Amino acid sequence: MKKFLGVRAPRRGPGLTGGVTAVAVALVGVLALAMPPAVAQTTLGDAQANQHCDSVSNGGSFSVVQESSVGVSYAVPAGGGTLTSWSVAAGPNTDTFQLEVWRPAGANTFTLVFISSPQVILANTGVHTFPLSPAVAVNADDRLGLVNTLDDGYCLQSTANGSADAVGATFGAVPAPGDTRSDFITFEGWHANVAATFEPPPGPTPPPGPTPPPTTGPSAAEAVVTQPSFTG
Repeated sequence: MKKFLGVRAPRRGPGLTGGVTAVAVALVGVLALAMPPAVAQTTLGDAQANQHCDSVSNGGSFSVVQESSVGVSYAVPAGGGTLTSWSVAAGPNTDTFQLEVWRPAGANTFTLVFISSPQVILANTGVHTFPLSPAVAVNADDRLGLVNTLDDGYCLQSTANGSADAVGATFGAVPAPGDTRSDFITFEGWHANVAATFEPPPGPTPPPGPTPPPTTGPSAAEAVVTQPSFTG
């Protein structure tokens, strides 16, 4: 302990600086443990410009749902999550497209659980992506689908996988959420012209980190400085 003008002055020793440093290190550790792990985005489905497109045929809308697929998954993974955007590729004709999400409800039967707002896509303009705000909550095994309403000529991607790549199609009025359809006609060897960005739910919150050590400051005797008194 040093004296200045006959008075003991507090010293800065390891008690104060060491305690502050320890607290800072502990807080950094707690924050690192509390941060949730990064959520990995994946793409469901496939939207490509090199499709096979049919001409206008029946009038009205043309809805498709990917009943099965290999290589590219159109089904929501286990655990569910959210869809944050969707994509579709333009065909040879200007058309209006809407993303659909169908939930299996039995043999060749699906219930529509979501349909996006319509988007007009000009002919031969490549792949278009649209955000979904708010994100769309989906369950495991929900399937991506697509409806086009201006020109009902279908645009699908041909594969060589036969029944492993099956698209269900239905014509008529645009379905509404809650509609259950069992009139899908199955076409084998095709992929639907639609994709979506999928995010799984965040992981569990990690357990709390260790309790930071108490701050250690100077002793009371060192911290108190008595002012000198001057008498005349």
